[in-house]
Amino acid sequence: MFVTTETHIDIPIEKRIGVVSAQCVYGLNIMKDIFGFIRDIVGGRVDSIESGLDKANATVIKELKEKAISSGGDAIIAVKIEHTYNNANNGSILSVFATGTVVKFISKQ
Repeated sequence: MFVTTETHIDIPIEKRIGVVSAQCVYGLNIMKDIFGFIRDIVGGRVDSIESGLDKANATVIKELKEKAISSGGDAIIAVKIEHTYNNANNGSILSVFATGTVVKFISKQ
């Protein structure tokens, strides 16, 4: 389970195992930079950058889930995902950072 809030009304938490984090940094190629620059001028969406962002989001979410499972957790709560896009002289970099708290639920017996 992947929840962006600290608590979930219907699911009691037995233990907070710890904080997990994941990051994904993509270097975009020169052609994507050129098309992005043109879109900045004329307006509109930049599909190549959105595609990179989708991949980066999927990567950090997958890594958070894997870390939760390997630490014995049932879910990740208080998930926060941050995005940055830096356009420097030598190319653009798209970064996605995610953190959350791994929890163990009270088992129903």
